[in-house]
Amino acid sequence: MLDRMTVSPADVDLAITRRIPYALPSAPRDAVPIAIVDVEHTFWATFQGGGRGYMATGASGGGALQLVRAKAHPEPRPERCQGERYQLVIVEDANLGRRRFCAYLPASSKAEPKRRYPVVLLLPGFGSTEMSYLAGKRHAGERLDDISKETKREAVLVGVDTSVPLGSTYLEDSPVVGAWDTFMATRVLPALEQALPILRQRTARALMGQSTGGYNALSFGMRHTELYAAIGASSPDAPDVERWLFSPGTRRVKDWIRNWGKIELAVGGAGQFTSWAASWSPDAAAPGGFRYPFDVETGQVDETVLARWVARTPHGLLRDPKALARIKSALSGRILITVGRRDDFELFGPAESFAKELEDLGVETRFLPTDQGHAGYLERFEPTLRFLLEKLDEAGARRPSGR
Repeated sequence: MLDRMTVSPADVDLAITRRIPYALPSAPRDAVPIAIVDVEHTFWATFQGGGRGYMATGASGGGALQLVRAKAHPEPRPERCQGERYQLVIVEDANLGRRRFCAYLPASSKAEPKRRYPVVLLLPGFGSTEMSYLAGKRHAGERLDDISKETKREAVLVGVDTSVPLGSTYLEDSPVVGAWDTFMATRVLPALEQALPILRQRTARALMGQSTGGYNALSFGMRHTELYAAIGASSPDAPDVERWLFSPGTRRVKDWIRNWGKIELAVGGAGQFTSWAASWSPDAAAPGGFRYPFDVETGQVDETVLARWVARTPHGLLRDPKALARIKSALSGRILITVGRRDDFELFGPAESFAKELEDLGVETRFLPTDQGHAGYLERFEPTLRFLLEKLDEAGARRPSGR
């Protein structure tokens, strides 16, 4: 819930006091406010403990906010990609800088140092990093271990840091976000193959992810069928963005989506729509260097910008006969899309219709609906990983192989 608060007195000098009386007249009685005093348009950075503004919390209903200045230089976090089964890989790029990849190695790798394994790249959700699936209780590596004990199939998992200052990259080459498609298509696999015990053939590589990561698995995997042989997408951002944006039977953007975009423009900094626009519709003449495909006040669509978005989506890619032929040849029977019927962001419909579109076009696709919402990824992770392990080639797994 986002709301405006009333401050009394109207003039507060933060040099004198850090306590601000306030009231939230339209909020529920038990609402506990979290306020961001955004002094330099660094809203999300301030919210996450950085930036140059203030964070404040208060009691439910009203009272006084207690402001705390965000740390201008947050203390570095301890290294999380470490341990007997973990290996950190840094890939340097002139355009993107130092990018992090965290590998989780199979249990047998220490005893069999010459063995090579299939690899699954884990693409994280919005604004997340290489540790998104590889940390915490029952993380992806532990789940893979359980599957491997049962199936005798092992793989290297590699978490990918797709976070950028504006939120997430959509793995496109963009003057705003950077040359991510080029980086992922030409730099990443050679670096991982040099550092990790993984097979080098396309048929031993897969992509999987949740939310933004699920979308990136579909989009990048379908664009680069020469690199990856299987895709697992959980609750992907809408593969058919038109179906998701519009109210049924109209060309007007749904009110909740329009308001979402409006909030992002108002607070500035990182955001979901900002990330899409920075990747799909960069424009040097526009504020921030990119354009939205709709007016956040009226919901009216900018058809020119929308056409650019659609062209970048998996749905748009299927309109290209040559791309469709490549996808059908390389990925038919090797794509799994799973999504919750109660997805909080209304992503069930677009995921279901895209899976049907693939089937209708001759690309065999496994569609796995669940009863969870958007956050039910843990329930969807194991069937997705099992599907990918079944599809990946283990040939030559006990000796290094050529590309």
